[in-house]
Amino acid sequence: MATVQLKNIGKKYTENYAVKGVNIDIQDGEFIVLVGPSGCGKTTTLRMIAGLEEISEGELAIDGAPANDLSPAERGIAMVFQSYALYPHMSVRENLAFGLRLQKVPADKIEAAVKNASEILHIEHLLDRKPKALSGGQRQRVAIGRAITRTPKVFLFDEPLSNLDAALRVQMRIEFARLHQDLQATMIYVTHDQIEAMTLADRIVVFSEGKVEQIGTPLQLYHQPNNLFVAGFIGSPKMNLVPVVIESADAHTAHVRMSDDSVVQIACDGTSLVSGDAATIGFRPEHLNVQPAGQSFGVNVTLCEQMGDSTMVYAQLKGFDKPVVIRVTDVFRAEKNQALRIGIVPNLTYLFDKNGMAVPRHLSDVHAQYV
Repeated sequence: MATVQLKNIGKKYTENYAVKGVNIDIQDGEFIVLVGPSGCGKTTTLRMIAGLEEISEGELAIDGAPANDLSPAERGIAMVFQSYALYPHMSVRENLAFGLRLQKVPADKIEAAVKNASEILHIEHLLDRKPKALSGGQRQRVAIGRAITRTPKVFLFDEPLSNLDAALRVQMRIEFARLHQDLQATMIYVTHDQIEAMTLADRIVVFSEGKVEQIGTPLQLYHQPNNLFVAGFIGSPKMNLVPVVIESADAHTAHVRMSDDSVVQIACDGTSLVSGDAATIGFRPEHLNVQPAGQSFGVNVTLCEQMGDSTMVYAQLKGFDKPVVIRVTDVFRAEKNQALRIGIVPNLTYLFDKNGMAVPRHLSDVHAQYV
């Protein structure tokens, strides 16, 4: 397996950058997920690593060796595409063996590689079938198997689950996690689905508009987002982000006024904040409660979604046009337009300054490990 380093990598088309100033240091055997909305530059970055896109600026190294000028075949990578790209006239066995045959690998080694890949992916019983006789999940396993037979230094995956239905996506996420554990391989995986990123990655790279917003473990990004973009992208349901005005702040706390005139206190280092400045308060749905014992703000219920093990409460905050989402870990019922007080926890509340950057928080012990 191998390390991969991207140093100030950029991709420029005429006068416009699709990717700019990307720095990522990927360790041997690490599972890295590049995530972000459509058009953010994550796939372009993957294609530059693969050698399918020319690098406009910066340096790429694979296993410590410069790779900018190497052809895709010389980089020791294998890429699995969203579209599977299987040969329809060939059996699964022939699809798995095809790349090795092109390299004129001896027949006994090809047979051993096909056997090994099919056993890892549990597709031995499919070897004599054609792709048209396979389900979407089975086709994706064959595409992954074709990559495994090449024993690459680095596996690259470009949104490999996008064409699957919801149930198969869940199943294949488990398969990918198991595959990484079995192979202990360096894997770089692109997706726009933050749930895939959270469940698969050792570390996540969050992209936006061609640049990296933050790199960290899933729990680091969830509990310590650097800015408004990461806070609003990571998590399902998303973090509630509500505009506020700074009332007062010091090194230990910040008091902010919400649009319903409630004033709440946040445990943070507010020394950089100025009274009267605009800011944004953030709280995750599961960190709010409908039976407040301390600080709270007022809302009116618009909808309750019964999920079985929990209830999603959608409510309107005065002066704010987006719904506030509260996740109640039990059955909860409320009438439309019913007034509620929603409680917050100062140590589990986020504050972002007027520039959208996170204000350093004073964490409770239970979350200190995620810093």
